[in-house]
Amino acid sequence: MHTQLPDFDWEDQELPDLSYDHTRFTDGTLIGAQLSTSTFDTCRFGNVAFNTATLRSSAFTNCTFTRCSFFDTSFDDCRVFGSTFDRCTFTALKATGGDWSLSSMIGADLRGAEFTDVRLREIDFTNARLEGAAVRDCDLSGALLLGTNLTECDLRGSNLSTLDPSECSLRGAVITWQQSIDLATAMGLDVRPD
Repeated sequence: MHTQLPDFDWEDQELPDLSYDHTRFTDGTLIGAQLSTSTFDTCRFGNVAFNTATLRSSAFTNCTFTRCSFFDTSFDDCRVFGSTFDRCTFTALKATGGDWSLSSMIGADLRGAEFTDVRLREIDFTNARLEGAAVRDCDLSGALLLGTNLTECDLRGSNLSTLDPSECSLRGAVITWQQSIDLATAMGLDVRPD
């Protein structure tokens, strides 16, 4: 059973060392908040505004986010493991470091988002929109990318070893020479030196 925390207002507050377990957060705000070294386990966030918040060295494990807003939100070295995002908005989202493995972002509109040096193993990006996004130096091994739009996405330095080019849109995506060889191999081509 989840503890209820409705209509909370943490706008522009400094929030270190919070710890919540099986808590339901609804219709609240963290706009401009500075949240650090905090832990949220199996929590549910509904209609919560994280706009312009900075979240540092915090964990959101097995959490559910529904209709939440992440406008210009920064996740720095956070663990967002096994969490689900449903009908959320992510305008100008930035994530640096941390681990988002096994999370679900099915159908998420992540156009223009930035992921840098983030562990994204087995994340579910099915039908997600990442046009013009940056996914740099990330571990995408085992990621689900069926129907994902990666048009003009900057993928340099990311592990694309399990990406199937036939399952997603890659037109204009930016990759390195080595990644182009990996993708060609994934397509079944026999890549040889001149």
